[in-house]
Amino acid sequence: GEAALGATLQVVLTPMTGGYQWQVYSLADGESATAEWTLHVTGSLLKPSRALESVQFEHVDRHSLLARCSTTIDMARFEQSVQAQGIIYGPQFQAVRAIYLGEDEALGELVLPQSLQADAGRYSLHPVLLDAALRISSSLLPSTVRDPYLPFSLERLELSLLGNQTRLWSYVQRRFGDSRPDSHQVDLTLFNEVGEVVARLTNF
Repeated sequence: GEAALGATLQVVLTPMTGGYQWQVYSLADGESATAEWTLHVTGSLLKPSRALESVQFEHVDRHSLLARCSTTIDMARFEQSVQAQGIIYGPQFQAVRAIYLGEDEALGELVLPQSLQADAGRYSLHPVLLDAALRISSSLLPSTVRDPYLPFSLERLELSLLGNQTRLWSYVQRRFGDSRPDSHQVDLTLFNEVGEVVARLTNF
């Protein structure tokens, strides 16, 4: 088959009133450095208008969730469906151990690959575990959906200060009543083995 084409990525951060504007560009391998870069996404980072609030999370009863999410998903078939959408995960992104499905809710067991566990203490939430947590939400998509599920917006992100987590659970609930019929929006809670909440993502 044809060799995969690489690209150089560039993130541009520009100061603006109240924060920064950012853009992500790419330049395909083999193109001249003077060629026009392709703009993929833009966004803004805004400084908080007031002091950050301390969030008190409640504990999560994993056994209660498992009782409701009683259908075990075949992980081999799940991975095959993801690959059929053109998304290929390398060995260091194989963090989803199991997915349990309920009625408009799902629970996923996540374990950081052994090769990455030594670095877990550097993060409030390791990026690989966050990526794996987001993948659980795709298990709630209708079986007729063939396009990749790529979240593109987020209403609210709350993080605890627990850090150094290598094993987490991702609980996903489908949202209703505030989105287009063809959209897929969920709330997600990440918690550890003893039910302590590590992060919560609202409306993405």
